[in-house]
Amino acid sequence: MMTQAMSIRHRWERRTPLANMGGPRSRARKEQVKASLLGKVVGKVKLPHLRTVGFAISEGRDPVTAAYDALARLGYRSPEDLRNVFDLPAGPRLVAPSLRIPELSLESLTDEALLAEALVLGLCTKTMYDPTRPVVWTRASLSRRLEMFQTGGFYALD
Repeated sequence: MMTQAMSIRHRWERRTPLANMGGPRSRARKEQVKASLLGKVVGKVKLPHLRTVGFAISEGRDPVTAAYDALARLGYRSPEDLRNVFDLPAGPRLVAPSLRIPELSLESLTDEALLAEALVLGLCTKTMYDPTRPVVWTRASLSRRLEMFQTGGFYALD
């Protein structure tokens, strides 16, 4: 019995090193992509740029307070009331952080312009604009500067 157990153990110890031969780089593969769901793409993927959204905020200013103050001055009760006032991009859109320096500053905007920007920013997440979601004004959402892109065809968002 002892001989049989030693024999099994001996076979297992011999096979163990063979189970993982080579280092991690020996299993790395490099393959060139020959096809893409994006079709024939040369260079970067092109999505039509719709608009840039956001404004510069000077230190010490709270964009949420500024937006709610402008809302009260113009006589609106809720950010949701603005949906019927401003033209919004129709349907969902992709958004990405903008590296551009915003041309608009919080101090230079009229109340109407501030609320129009705040409405769109309140309908955006970090990656998507959705006009059907509730308007959410937080310091993070109103401090974003975003590039909005229009999708279409196969890549249209549902």
